[in-house]
Amino acid sequence: MMDCGEGTQMMISKYRINTSRIKLLCISHLHGDHLFGLPGMLSSFQHHQRTEPLTIIGPPGLKEFIQVVLNLTQQYITYPITIKEIKTKERTEVFHFDDLTVSAFPLNHRIVTYGYFFEEKSNVRKIKKEVVQQYQLSVDEIRQVLKGDDVIRKNGEVLPNDILTLPDSPKRSYAYCSDTMYDEKLTDWIKGVTTLYHEATYLHDMVEKAVERKHTTSKQAGLIAKKAEAGKLIIGHFSSRYTDISELVAEAKEEFECVYAALEGSVFSV
Repeated sequence: MMDCGEGTQMMISKYRINTSRIKLLCISHLHGDHLFGLPGMLSSFQHHQRTEPLTIIGPPGLKEFIQVVLNLTQQYITYPITIKEIKTKERTEVFHFDDLTVSAFPLNHRIVTYGYFFEEKSNVRKIKKEVVQQYQLSVDEIRQVLKGDDVIRKNGEVLPNDILTLPDSPKRSYAYCSDTMYDEKLTDWIKGVTTLYHEATYLHDMVEKAVERKHTTSKQAGLIAKKAEAGKLIIGHFSSRYTDISELVAEAKEEFECVYAALEGSVFSV
């Protein structure tokens, strides 16, 4: 889960999300609209008798915030929680699953803020079913194939790995760039990302306000996606002044073609 603002629990209930599947919670920064839903959610997990471990990652001060709220409210948590505070000036791996790595990188906002990059690990080679019988491959030879090696038979015949295996599917990735002003430095850290989420608080006619408050315009979000050679761009964090979000999408599309709005309940394929 990315960030945990007020109302998170209501959205979890509305969209029937299985909370036991939430293993990792990444907090971008300590502004309330990204954090104030966290104590209540941790408490709800306890009430629902959660036993699965939970890891929470975020900027310095996160651990103190959680501990103070839980202590003052005398809320006892019995399921395992690991809180990891980040300090990095580069893209740095901060967590990993069996098939996924999670990295953090600094964003340019009013307080310490981090973006997150999720990337699939290299897939294990998949062997073509028909070649096992065709070449009468032994168990040891199959292991070689799955490691990516060619097979060398006793008679010297070489079976190239690429004729024995299916083509690799491209690794998918997702970058989450929450509150930040326009900063081209981050394009190096998210280069080639499959799906990019980037804040787009204002239309570009309010670029001076965006700079003042260290936010991004929709045009600038499109520029970041283009420079990062992203596959698709999802924009969000819209100012409440806008009732027609299609304006922001249209402006981002002036710089980058494949743009979507992060509206409540939307589902996107990475």
